[in-house]
Parts: sequence; structure tokens; C-alpha cells
Amino acid sequence: FWLKPFCFKQPTSCNPPHSARKMAASKMACALVVLSVVGAAEAFVAGGVPRAQQAGVSAHDVAFKTSMPQSQGFEEPAVEDWQSWASSLLGMGVALGLAVGVLAPQPARAITAEQFSQLTYAQVKGSGLANRCPTVESNGTSIQVKPGARMTNMCFEPKSFAVEAETDGGKKEFVTTKLMTRRFQSSVLAHFFPCSVSVMASSKMARALVVLAVAGSADAFVQGGAPRAQQSRASTHDVAFKSAIPQAQSFEEPAAAEGWQSWTSSLLGMGVALGLAVGVLAPEPAKAITAEQFSQLTYAQVKGSGLANRCPTVESNGTSIPVKPGARMTNMCFEPKSFAVEAETDSGKKEFVTTKLMTRQTYTLAFIDGPLTTNPITFKEEDGMDHQPTTVKLPNAEYVPFLFTVKSLLAKGEGSEFKPGFTWGGEFEVPSYRTGGFLDPKGRGMYSGYDQAVALPALQADGKGGQEELFKESNKVFDIGKGAIEMEVNKVNAELGEIGGVFVSKQPSDTDMGAKAPKTILMKGIFYGKVV
Repeated sequence: FWLKPFCFKQPTSCNPPHSARKMAASKMACALVVLSVVGAAEAFVAGGVPRAQQAGVSAHDVAFKTSMPQSQGFEEPAVEDWQSWASSLLGMGVALGLAVGVLAPQPARAITAEQFSQLTYAQVKGSGLANRCPTVESNGTSIQVKPGARMTNMCFEPKSFAVEAETDGGKKEFVTTKLMTRRFQSSVLAHFFPCSVSVMASSKMARALVVLAVAGSADAFVQGGAPRAQQSRASTHDVAFKSAIPQAQSFEEPAAAEGWQSWTSSLLGMGVALGLAVGVLAPEPAKAITAEQFSQLTYAQVKGSGLANRCPTVESNGTSIPVKPGARMTNMCFEPKSFAVEAETDSGKKEFVTTKLMTRQTYTLAFIDGPLTTNPITFKEEDGMDHQPTTVKLPNAEYVPFLFTVKSLLAKGEGSEFKPGFTWGGEFEVPSYRTGGFLDPKGRGMYSGYDQAVALPALQADGKGGQEELFKESNKVFDIGKGAIEMEVNKVNAELGEIGGVFVSKQPSDTDMGAKAPKTILMKGIFYGKVV
């Protein structure tokens, strides 16, 4: 019953999606601890009853005994009654001490900033580390302050609190106090760092292995008395291992291979070695991973890998996901795979031409959230990273900037459940690529900057041709266009409520705040969403 709060804690709604797997690992570690504690107690309390009289000898004990050298003329001493119960009490105390040392929670200890950065949120949560300032490992004698230097990540952690109060004698003195605030009184720039349970779980596993090692060593110390003089240099483990190996039969080594076979095998071996080296050392592109795998990665693992710009993939499980009243679509993600722009070709026709993406890996929409209704299924976008500025390059070297977005999306589809083949879509708004505070190279803006550029008043006063173009350049407007998207579901995971599929989106490009005619952008890619 006293192991229940440590080993049988049920996952709550605050646990991440992979908490079940981590809880299973925690239970396995606790089981190993319990077994090791029992083994340690049994080893320490082994009394003086002759081995021949013990019942239920296991196969492992038989193999171990047969591998041990036989003792000569050794009689096991008799044990008095008081020694028996004293050894039992001693063994119970040792077992309880090991259990308390392994299972007792430890207070948060000071760690370095580098160790902080390697922890995930789950490791920091409830440990008190978020309220501790990092410690510094001494290295060197001084730090020079150079021009332009900055102090970053400064942290203040109070250790004691005293209040000036009037004592019984009528004097005002600083008296010690009891802190009533929980662990968030430290002043830090970042209140906590992301962390992973895998490190804590591995720490518990290491403790369990230490206990197992102690139990094994205790068992070796309390074994029966083979005389020292008759023991060889080989350890008992080596003897047991050698006795368990079957004796090899007579074996004749085959004759050496022919000359041409020798150098052929050498070349083949070199080829295999080079292939393995290329396969192991060659950098791999960012591969699609599931949302559960995403949640297990730290910031350091994601940084520079390209995974932050990838939408999670869905592992097929089940046939459909029904949409119930009050359901919501969360963590929706749109990742375009191709960009095409409607442009005029050499023949004078307008066609969609392929482009070259000029934006770095920051063009994916993610964390989009909104309510769902059924019959028909309707999704209304409310929140999330629903827009990303993107730029592509046409074959004629013209740059086309646009705001990839699904802002205020209202998508509908016939039915009451998501299943492979389900199609849905709708329209959305496309805000201006630039905002009102933007100033063009001549300092003109919508609500700030110059009204018109220098040397233009005289040209504008004649009222002749060219005024419309100059008027659009000088009078900035915030254009809001319309776009449309169509989606098709091709994978569902009924257990996790995840859907995945492909989409086609069409929207206008940037108008330079009303100065240019927009171009039509056509994008194709994949999407992901979770129904909760």
C-alpha cells in the first residue's frame, strides 16, 4: 500500500499524450525496485540452515552450485535463536532503508544553466526546479566586460525573508518569517524550460539497477564457505559461465580461399564498409513524424532540424471519427508542398507556372483551433498561427510576395463523421501583406509617413495622364481579399481523434497596399487536425 502513490499513479488530463507509455516505464522501474528490495532482504537475512535442507531449489541455484568448487571438510556453524531473529530484524531494516533511499522524493537541487536547457516541461513540473536559479561551476578567474556586452538570463532567488516588526519589548527588529507563497517567488527571465520524463525515468531505472547490484553483491557475500585456499583466480561468475557452455566438438578449419577469392572479398568488404559509413554519416532530411513523437522532442532536438515546419503525420487506426456536439478541431496544420502563380506566358496566355520558394522553413500554418458542428460538418477558424508571409520567385526572376493564410475559414462538408475520402472546404479572408505602419522606400505610408513623395506636387497639379498610378502609390490602403480551400481526408486515427489529408488552396498575392494588381496563387499540400 505504501508503494501505491509512487508506482500506481493514474494519468490525469494534464499529462501529455505519451503519458501512458511513460507511466508503463515508471511502473516497470518500480517493479524492479520492489524485486531488488526483496532480493536484498533475502540476501541479508540468510540464516544458518544447511543448504541441503532447503526446499524449492531453482535451476539457477543448481547451475551456480555445480560451478562452485567443492569445499573440503567445512561444517556450517550452528546459529543461536537470538542470532536468527536479530539477523531478520537487520535484514528488514536494510530492505526498508533501500526502499526509502530509492522511492523517497528528493528536494530540488541546484543545477547549471546547461542542465536546465536539457530538461523538458514534464521534468520541471512539480520538482521545484522552476523556482531555482542556476548554479555556476567555477572555471577561470575573471570575466572581462567588453563594449556592447549585455547581461542576460539574470535570476534572483531569495533564501530567507525577514520583516521589521515590533517585539514584546517595544523595539523594532527584523524577525524571521514563514513563507506562505508556493514555489514561484524567484525572479527569472524564463520561468521554466522544456524537459522530458525520459531522463527522470532513466534516473529511477539507474537507482533500481544499483539496488539490484547491491542485492547481487550481498548474495555473493553470504554464500556458503568454500575455503580460500581452494579457490582459483577465476571468479564464481566466470566458473558458472564456463560450466554452462557446451564443450566444442573437434573442428577443422577450412583451407584458405583461393587468391582471386581473397582480393574479391576484400573489395566487397570495403564496399560494404563505405556503404555503411555513407548510410550512417550522411545527413537525412526532416522526415514526417506523428504528433506524439513531436511532443517528446525538446527545443534543442527540433532547432535546425526542419521539424518545426512540418505537419504531423497520422497513423491509420480505425475507419471514422464521429463529430459530436461541442467538438472542436485543435492543432490544425497546413503545410504547402508546391506553389504556382498565374502569370502570362510567352504566347500571351495566362497559365499557372511553377515557382521557386524563397522563404525559409517558416511558411507552415499551425495550432489552428475552432469549433465543429455536425450535419453538415462545419469548421470555423478562431485562433492559431493562421498566416505566414511567404515569397516565391517566377521563372522570369520576378518576386511575388503573399500572405499564406486561412484566416476566418468557414469549411463545410456533407456528413457527420470524418473518414477516408471525406471532402470539405470553404472560403477565407486574405489580409494585406503589409500593415498600416509600413513605409515604402520613399517614406510613404497609410497612417504614418509622407502623404506624397518629394518632387511630385508639380507633376500631380497638371491633372493629366499618369495621375492614377501616382495616386495609388501615394495613397496606401489595407486590402482584404478572398481565398478558397478544398480538403480531402485520407487517414484517420479513431483512438487519438486525428485526421490527415491533402488540400488545394487558391488566394491573391500582395498588392503593395493597393499600388499593384494581385496575382493568383495556387498551393497544394497536406493538412493535419485533431478532433476533441
